[in-house]
Amino acid sequence: MPHLAHLLRCMIWTAVGGKADQSRTSPRGVQKMSETFSVELYRQEGDNFRSLRLSVNADGSVRLDAQDMSSFVVWGDSDYEFWVDVPATALRKLTFTLLREKYAGRSGAVDKFSKFCKREGIEHEWDSYV
Repeated sequence: MPHLAHLLRCMIWTAVGGKADQSRTSPRGVQKMSETFSVELYRQEGDNFRSLRLSVNADGSVRLDAQDMSSFVVWGDSDYEFWVDVPATALRKLTFTLLREKYAGRSGAVDKFSKFCKREGIEHEWDSYV
């Protein structure tokens, strides 16, 4: 699940504001990110070329897109591109759902999540009651 890890890192980073550009704010004073994250998640070369890309945009929206250049492409074109866009307003639910999927049923989830955040450079705080 290395690609899920990257997606979660990007989404958590976005959800907590990332490295917000202090000079760019919305009318309500909410800081906006000034950086877009993008990574190719999958690439298959050859006659059945396919590429999948993940992007978390500066506005907080997420896009997962694909380009297919195989012999299965129809409509008289050389490629077929398709994607799913998730608006920034749905980022919290998307983050919650992906984290739930990744950690549900795992007794060591808190420790694993902490290690994940540390490994991916995500600001976090581990605490406990003694």
